[in-house]
Amino acid sequence: MVNITLDGAPLVIKKRKVINVRIRGEFAGDLDDRLIGKKDSLTVDVKNQTEADIKYLLRHITIAETEQQIKLKNPPTRVAVDNREGKQLALVERKTEVTYGNFLDRAMLKFVERSLFSAIHTLAVNAEGKALGSKAYWEWRYVANPRKNKYSRKLPKNLRSIRVGSYLILKPRSNMVGLANMFAARKDAGWPEDRWLGPGSSGGRGFMSRSIDMVKRSNLLKNYTIHVVFTKRFRVKGEVYRKNNPAGPLTPVIIIRAKRNRRYARIK
Repeated sequence: MVNITLDGAPLVIKKRKVINVRIRGEFAGDLDDRLIGKKDSLTVDVKNQTEADIKYLLRHITIAETEQQIKLKNPPTRVAVDNREGKQLALVERKTEVTYGNFLDRAMLKFVERSLFSAIHTLAVNAEGKALGSKAYWEWRYVANPRKNKYSRKLPKNLRSIRVGSYLILKPRSNMVGLANMFAARKDAGWPEDRWLGPGSSGGRGFMSRSIDMVKRSNLLKNYTIHVVFTKRFRVKGEVYRKNNPAGPLTPVIIIRAKRNRRYARIK
């Protein structure tokens, strides 16, 4: 929680006017004019003072929140002042917007693994396929900057947050996962077993997509998006799924991205 007070806010009210009040004699020769008191006139421009206070709060809430997130290893990925990314915070007029990533919850990763392994054990069509529902056949990878890093790297143990634009990958170590997933999908669609290796779209759903259905309903995934991708970029060496594909074989992976976590402060 960020606590900001107005103790240091600038004062923009008009200066106080002091009016001398005198009593003047009615006839010549009366007592000299006498100063009998003073009247203070304090003119307050409520509109200007209120806006100055709110702009002060906008600046300091944004600064405090950003410093707090940086200490938590979650630096901002975008800062916009009055909808302009290049505008200085000191010149804010109406609002600030800061975009952060999301904290990496290791419990979420474990939940995704359990859901996938459960779907494999339930839907795989043979013992070889069911054996793929084990941690030994899967690994997490991290792509910190997709534009610069062509390939993923192992998930850092000290990773605290997932920045916007980066993503996590749960990818197989085995080159048989794609084929086992296709068999499960074709069984789901009612294909006869003697056609499981044949060409054509499966029409059903394999254990990869079924596992995603299980995790999307969990609160652990409320700050993330999760989906299955068949990719050649992260394909496993010796991949056999769609090995006759003109673009090359494809490996199924689960990708998790952080939703945009925006913090706003504005004058309404």
